Amino acid sequence: MALTTRRAGLAFGSKRLTPITSLCTTTSTGWRPVLPRPTLDAVLTQSRFQSNKAKMEVLSAKEGQQLLADRRLHRPVSPNLGIYKWNMGSIMSSMMRTTGVAYSGSFHLFGLAYLVSPCLGWDLSSANIAAAFASLPEGAKSIVKFAVAWPVILHSFNGMRHLTWDRAKGFNNSFIQKTGWTAISVTTLSVGYMVFFMS
Repeated sequence: MALTTRRAGLAFGSKRLTPITSLCTTTSTGWRPVLPRPTLDAVLTQSRFQSNKAKMEVLSAKEGQQLLADRRLHRPVSPNLGIYKWNMGSIMSSMMRTTGVAYSGSFHLFGLAYLVSPCLGWDLSSANIAAAFASLPEGAKSIVKFAVAWPVILHSFNGMRHLTWDRAKGFNNSFIQKTGWTAISVTTLSVGYMVFFMS
């Protein structure tokens, strides 16, 4: 029984395409796939016994929306904070946003409170606020000063970093590390000086 291999193919430009029949050999009895016997057996067994056992369930539009909403509740947050590796860039970016929102939010809330204070009988005049602050113990005064000043100063120094990036400079990791630690250090020292040495 003589074996001959088909090597026919089509030529397109410099590439020669081999048809699927070249993966078979001919014998006197017909075509036979050129695959090792274990591989062929595995393919035939898998295709013969594999079936789709997925359970199909018909849902109404409302049930489908509810199922989608339930699945979205269990979807991981991006970035997944449980596995996210924090670095100076991401920390300072988060602090920039947090301090901006905290300070601008406080400013707007106080503005709204000041507008409605006559209707509610509150006295939010500067003299009354200064008198209330003066009545606090020294430790509480220091904490309030630090809590009010630190976000503003950090946002200002961090904003200087962003101004250099607006000029397309300082995008390397060493610059980000150095300026991040510099902004935190200068902010803490400045606020500490204002809290403890300025009255």
